[in-house]
Amino acid sequence: MVFYFICLCSFSCDDQLVYNQFHQIDRGLWENEIVFSVEVEDISRPYNLTIEIRNSNLYPFQDLWIACLEERPDSSSRQDTLSLRLADPYGRWLGSGISLFETEYSLHRGYYFPQAGTYTHSFYHLMEKFPLPGIQEVGLRLDKGK
Repeated sequence: MVFYFICLCSFSCDDQLVYNQFHQIDRGLWENEIVFSVEVEDISRPYNLTIEIRNSNLYPFQDLWIACLEERPDSSSRQDTLSLRLADPYGRWLGSGISLFETEYSLHRGYYFPQAGTYTHSFYHLMEKFPLPGIQEVGLRLDKGK
């Protein structure tokens, strides 16, 4: 009976997850644009879109500036610039982890996609150092909202 309850809880938690992918950065040196393609079928409900950053101790800055481009199924697009804080003023990483720190940032909460189809999300860093060291992975997660 306990096993059944644990299985039921673990599967019910995943019902909200629509998409969750990470792009690994070669050698921990971010040089290129990172692209995710997400299929959205049900536009009658809200969604939460989250970017996830995994960095090492080699990341030399407190913040991470990135450009985000969302291309919609009708070929329209929207672009935004984000400043993501990875460390506090004393250099302590804000993300969870020991040698690899994961930090999540909300891109949209309760967002209704305007049309069904494939949405392409592109990210590239806007930092002065190129290639950018210490960023190990960038992820994108889409959950069903409430």
